[in-house]
This record gives sequence, structure tokens and C-alpha cells, in this order.
Amino acid sequence: MKNLTMMKKIQTILNGLIAVLSVLIGKIAILKPVASPRHKARYNPSTPALAATIMVLGLLGMSEVSWGQTTGDYRSNSATMNWSTAGSWQRWSGTAWVTATAVPGSTTTVQIYQGHTVTVDINNAVCSSLQINHGANGAATLSFSASSSLTVSGNVTLGTASNRTGTINMT
Repeated sequence: MKNLTMMKKIQTILNGLIAVLSVLIGKIAILKPVASPRHKARYNPSTPALAATIMVLGLLGMSEVSWGQTTGDYRSNSATMNWSTAGSWQRWSGTAWVTATAVPGSTTTVQIYQGHTVTVDINNAVCSSLQINHGANGAATLSFSASSSLTVSGNVTLGTASNRTGTINMT
């Protein structure tokens, strides 16, 4: 969640820069070249405006980048899975989701995807933050078997901003 806060700050900064550039580019686009008596200037009014539009759209696209995962984040990868099964998890390698070789640790952000049920089946499960129902629609479930426990040192989030559904079953 700390990364999400930082990413929102970066996006706000980029949006501010885009606004400043838009104003500056607008002023540049209305300037016309001065022709000397020896040279006739040819001015195409659409050229600076087109360049400005392309640049602003490019920057705007950069500010809307999905700042999702951080290297080492985990996500559920099976409709029904146990926390203790490393191969049921995926880990973000920095460029792609890969099959995990270990279960989430104390510095790990964990996302349980929509439609998935993860059962905590060990008594020493840990993670730094947990999001249950990471996805646009549907619901996700976190269940606990007898004598199991999960320690989350940071935030526990149910759903997303547009869909606040998720379930925690304690037995």
C-alpha cells in the first residue's frame, strides 16, 4: 500500500507537469516565425500544434500507467489453494508473474484474486500487506483451517475502490 501511495504522488506530479507543458506549448504554437527580406518564411500552423498534441498525449499516457506490483509481490494463482503450497502462488519477478518457489514471507505483499479461495493451513503464515479480491468483479475468500494463523504487519484490504467485496472465514 505504501507503493500505491507513492505512485499516486508521482501521478499527481506528472499531471501537474502536463498542465504546465500544455500552457507553454499553447504559447509556442501561436508564435509565428519572422521572415527576413531575403528569406520568405513558410509557416504551417498545424505543425507546432500537432507536435504539442503528440507530446501532451504521450505524457498523459505516461501519467496513467498502472503502477501495480513491486518485485517480490505474490498473487494467488489457483481457484482453490492452500497458503503453504508454494507452487500455487505467483511472484512478480520485476517483468512477469512467475511460479513461486516459496510461500509469502514477512516482507511480501499478497493479492488474492477474484474467484479464488486461499486457505491458511499453517500456524506461521506471514505477509506485509494483504488484498482480498484483487480484481474488478466477483469475490475472493480467505479461509483458516483449525490451528492456523496469519500475521499481516501492514494493511488488509477487502476489494478494490470500485468493488469492496471479499470474505474472511474463520474456523
